[in-house]
Amino acid sequence: MIIALFLGGCKTTAKIPQLTNSLSIKSVIELWGDPQEKTQVGTTPKKYPVELWKYSFKKGHSLSGKPEEWVLIFVDSELYLWLEDDPDKIFKELLTLGVYGDEEMSFLENQNSQQNPAIKAEETRRTMDILHTYQLYQNTQMQIQTQQLLQTLRQQPVYLPPPAPPARQIRQ
Repeated sequence: MIIALFLGGCKTTAKIPQLTNSLSIKSVIELWGDPQEKTQVGTTPKKYPVELWKYSFKKGHSLSGKPEEWVLIFVDSELYLWLEDDPDKIFKELLTLGVYGDEEMSFLENQNSQQNPAIKAEETRRTMDILHTYQLYQNTQMQIQTQQLLQTLRQQPVYLPPPAPPARQIRQ
Protein backbone atom coordinates (compact mmCIF):
# COMPACT_ATOMS: atom_id res chain seq x y z
CA MET A 1 0.00 0.00 0.00
CA ILE A 2 2.92 2.36 0.76
CA ILE A 3 4.42 1.64 -2.66
CA ALA A 4 1.11 2.44 -4.35
CA LEU A 5 0.96 5.81 -2.54
CA PHE A 6 4.58 6.53 -3.48
CA LEU A 7 4.06 5.70 -7.14
CA GLY A 8 0.87 7.75 -7.24
CA GLY A 9 2.77 10.74 -5.81
CA CYS A 10 5.48 10.47 -8.51
CA LYS A 11 3.08 11.15 -11.35
CA THR A 12 4.77 13.72 -13.60
CA THR A 13 2.21 14.72 -16.21
CA ALA A 14 -1.42 15.64 -16.03
CA LYS A 15 -3.84 13.73 -18.26
CA ILE A 16 -5.03 16.18 -20.90
CA PRO A 17 -8.31 15.28 -22.62
CA GLN A 18 -7.94 14.58 -26.34
CA LEU A 19 -9.17 17.09 -28.90
CA THR A 20 -10.12 16.74 -32.54
CA ASN A 21 -10.35 19.26 -35.36
CA SER A 22 -13.63 21.12 -35.92
CA LEU A 23 -14.82 20.78 -32.31
CA SER A 24 -17.20 23.51 -31.28
CA ILE A 25 -16.33 26.01 -28.56
CA LYS A 26 -18.88 24.37 -26.28
CA SER A 27 -17.28 20.92 -26.77
CA VAL A 28 -13.81 22.28 -26.01
CA ILE A 29 -15.08 23.90 -22.81
CA GLU A 30 -16.67 20.59 -21.79
CA LEU A 31 -13.33 18.79 -22.31
CA TRP A 32 -10.77 21.37 -21.11
CA GLY A 33 -12.88 23.87 -19.17
CA ASP A 34 -12.68 27.63 -19.46
CA PRO A 35 -9.39 29.02 -20.84
CA GLN A 36 -7.06 31.28 -18.88
CA GLU A 37 -7.00 33.78 -21.74
CA LYS A 38 -9.07 34.47 -24.83
CA THR A 39 -7.67 36.73 -27.54
CA GLN A 40 -9.42 37.87 -30.69
CA VAL A 41 -6.56 38.13 -33.20
CA GLY A 42 -8.35 39.10 -36.39
CA THR A 43 -10.09 37.53 -39.35
CA THR A 44 -9.16 35.34 -42.29
CA PRO A 45 -9.35 36.72 -45.86
CA LYS A 46 -12.86 35.21 -46.03
CA LYS A 47 -13.78 37.26 -42.92
CA TYR A 48 -13.97 34.31 -40.50
CA PRO A 49 -13.06 35.43 -36.94
CA VAL A 50 -9.89 33.90 -35.46
CA GLU A 51 -9.50 33.51 -31.73
CA LEU A 52 -6.67 32.18 -29.53
CA TRP A 53 -7.33 30.43 -26.24
CA LYS A 54 -4.59 29.72 -23.72
CA TYR A 55 -4.67 26.85 -21.22
CA SER A 56 -2.27 25.79 -18.49
CA PHE A 57 -2.11 22.29 -17.01
CA LYS A 58 -0.08 21.45 -13.92
CA LYS A 59 2.45 18.66 -14.28
CA GLY A 60 1.92 16.15 -11.50
CA HIS A 61 2.20 16.88 -7.82
CA SER A 62 5.75 18.24 -7.62
CA LEU A 63 6.21 21.85 -6.57
CA SER A 64 9.01 22.50 -9.07
CA GLY A 65 7.14 21.22 -12.16
CA LYS A 66 6.32 23.94 -14.66
CA PRO A 67 2.80 23.80 -16.07
CA GLU A 68 2.20 22.72 -19.64
CA GLU A 69 0.85 25.65 -21.61
CA TRP A 70 -1.31 25.07 -24.67
CA VAL A 71 -2.80 27.42 -27.24
CA LEU A 72 -5.92 26.59 -29.21
CA ILE A 73 -6.76 28.41 -32.43
CA PHE A 74 -10.42 28.73 -33.34
CA VAL A 75 -11.60 29.78 -36.81
CA ASP A 76 -15.26 30.71 -37.09
CA SER A 77 -15.95 29.18 -33.62
CA GLU A 78 -14.49 25.78 -34.58
CA LEU A 79 -11.22 24.31 -33.34
CA TYR A 80 -8.63 24.68 -36.07
CA LEU A 81 -5.39 23.78 -34.27
CA TRP A 82 -3.99 23.15 -30.79
CA LEU A 83 -0.33 23.12 -29.87
CA GLU A 84 2.02 23.77 -26.99
CA ASP A 85 2.63 27.47 -26.43
CA ASP A 86 5.29 28.42 -28.99
CA PRO A 87 4.92 32.00 -30.25
CA ASP A 88 6.84 31.34 -33.48
CA LYS A 89 4.65 28.39 -34.49
CA ILE A 90 1.49 30.25 -33.55
CA PHE A 91 2.54 33.27 -35.61
CA LYS A 92 3.32 31.05 -38.62
CA GLU A 93 -0.12 29.45 -38.36
CA LEU A 94 -1.76 32.87 -38.22
CA LEU A 95 0.22 33.86 -41.33
CA THR A 96 -0.95 30.66 -43.05
CA LEU A 97 -4.54 31.47 -42.15
CA GLY A 98 -4.08 34.94 -43.64
CA VAL A 99 -4.83 36.76 -40.38
CA TYR A 100 -1.65 38.78 -40.80
CA GLY A 101 -0.83 40.32 -44.15
CA ASP A 102 2.09 42.19 -45.66
CA GLU A 103 1.44 45.34 -43.62
CA GLU A 104 1.63 43.50 -40.29
CA MET A 105 4.72 41.58 -41.45
CA SER A 106 6.55 44.76 -42.45
CA PHE A 107 5.55 46.40 -39.14
CA LEU A 108 6.86 43.42 -37.15
CA GLU A 109 10.07 43.25 -39.17
CA ASN A 110 10.59 47.00 -38.69
CA GLN A 111 9.97 46.63 -34.96
CA ASN A 112 12.49 43.77 -34.75
CA SER A 113 15.09 45.73 -36.70
CA GLN A 114 14.70 48.65 -34.28
CA GLN A 115 15.07 46.37 -31.27
CA ASN A 116 18.18 44.61 -32.57
CA PRO A 117 20.53 47.64 -32.33
CA ALA A 118 19.28 48.34 -28.82
CA ILE A 119 19.87 44.73 -27.81
CA LYS A 120 23.34 44.73 -29.38
CA ALA A 121 24.22 48.00 -27.64
CA GLU A 122 23.15 46.54 -24.29
CA GLU A 123 25.20 43.38 -24.90
CA THR A 124 28.23 45.52 -25.82
CA ARG A 125 27.80 47.61 -22.66
CA ARG A 126 27.64 44.45 -20.52
CA THR A 127 30.73 43.05 -22.22
CA MET A 128 32.61 46.29 -21.59
CA ASP A 129 31.52 46.23 -17.93
CA ILE A 130 32.85 42.68 -17.59
CA LEU A 131 36.16 43.62 -19.23
CA HIS A 132 36.49 46.70 -17.03
CA THR A 133 35.79 44.63 -13.90
CA TYR A 134 38.35 42.02 -14.96
CA GLN A 135 40.94 44.72 -15.64
CA LEU A 136 40.34 46.21 -12.16
CA TYR A 137 40.75 42.73 -10.68
CA GLN A 138 44.06 42.21 -12.51
CA ASN A 139 45.35 45.63 -11.39
CA THR A 140 44.38 44.89 -7.80
CA GLN A 141 46.18 41.54 -7.94
CA MET A 142 49.34 43.23 -9.25
CA GLN A 143 49.19 45.85 -6.49
CA ILE A 144 48.79 43.14 -3.84
CA GLN A 145 51.77 41.22 -5.22
CA THR A 146 53.89 44.40 -5.31
CA GLN A 147 52.97 45.24 -1.70
CA GLN A 148 53.81 41.70 -0.58
CA LEU A 149 57.17 41.85 -2.35
CA LEU A 150 58.00 45.23 -0.79
CA GLN A 151 57.03 43.97 2.65
CA THR A 152 59.24 40.90 2.20
CA LEU A 153 62.16 43.11 1.19
CA ARG A 154 61.65 45.37 4.23
CA GLN A 155 61.65 42.42 6.62
CA GLN A 156 64.96 41.01 5.39
CA PRO A 157 68.06 42.53 6.98
CA VAL A 158 70.18 44.52 4.61
CA TYR A 159 73.71 43.15 4.29
CA LEU A 160 76.27 45.75 3.40
CA PRO A 161 79.59 44.49 2.10
CA PRO A 162 82.63 45.30 4.29
CA PRO A 163 84.32 48.54 3.41
CA ALA A 164 86.97 48.30 0.74
CA PRO A 165 90.60 48.65 1.86
CA PRO A 166 92.10 52.06 1.29
CA ALA A 167 93.58 52.54 -2.08
CA ARG A 168 97.37 52.51 -2.32
CA GLN A 169 99.12 55.27 -3.92
CA ILE A 170 100.90 54.43 -7.08
CA ARG A 171 104.48 55.72 -7.41
CA GLN A 172 105.73 56.99 -10.58
